[in-house]
Amino acid sequence: MSEEKKSLGATPGLSAADDPARNPDGTLRKGYTANPAGTKPGDGVFVRSARKYHAAPATPDEIKAVADTVGVAPVQVPKNGPDGKSPITVGELLAWLQNQKALRGGIEPLRELLDRTEPKPKRIELSTDGASLRASITASDDAAEREAAEDYFDNL
Repeated sequence: MSEEKKSLGATPGLSAADDPARNPDGTLRKGYTANPAGTKPGDGVFVRSARKYHAAPATPDEIKAVADTVGVAPVQVPKNGPDGKSPITVGELLAWLQNQKALRGGIEPLRELLDRTEPKPKRIELSTDGASLRASITASDDAAEREAAEDYFDNL
């Protein structure tokens, strides 16, 4: 079979028995893909809608909902964005919520924040006993990544 045929992936409209890209059980044969071009990042309706929503100013109801989730009074939730002047956006409000959950010992929110803001260490272990958070890292071979990871944990 030619490389050109393989790069086309599974043949639409054919049953598994008739499709040369598929095994008899319906799984793809080695070297074939059902989506050779892949999904274009940030191109979907959901992503466009989410970006638009996250860029919009947060409403008082959204601020109250976040306050209730964290267990604080709505007045404790920031009303302005990082610049201190413009109203806080929904995206900034959600980031604040994740930070608050992480500061209260939430492992998953902390992992989410680290995944999106810090260089990737080779290995990270987080644990909590409910009252305190412990972190252990095995740093990357990259000196800059290692230093950034160490600085982050020194400042927790």
